[in-house]
Amino acid sequence: DNNACTTDSCDPISGCIHQTIICNDGDICTNDSCNSTTGCVFTEVKCNDGNACTLDFCDDIIGCSSTPISCNDTNACTTDTCNPSTGCVFTTVV
Repeated sequence: DNNACTTDSCDPISGCIHQTIICNDGDICTNDSCNSTTGCVFTEVKCNDGNACTLDFCDDIIGCSSTPISCNDTNACTTDTCNPSTGCVFTTVV
């Protein structure tokens, strides 16, 4: 059937059989799919928790995860905080 997502065979009684292949690379950090022209496709998972105060990544065991970022500008004249919408904020100490 010229579909890279099927394994084709012929049964003498029922005729052509097009069995769908399963694309699974076993990697929790990829989205697995099949392209009918090229076959299995494994695209990197994009992890984003929507919080500008975290560094988002994909862990091979637990999947998407995040760690807090450091907003320390090493300037004693600012108070360093993080706004989840915009990221690091450095406010001048008055």
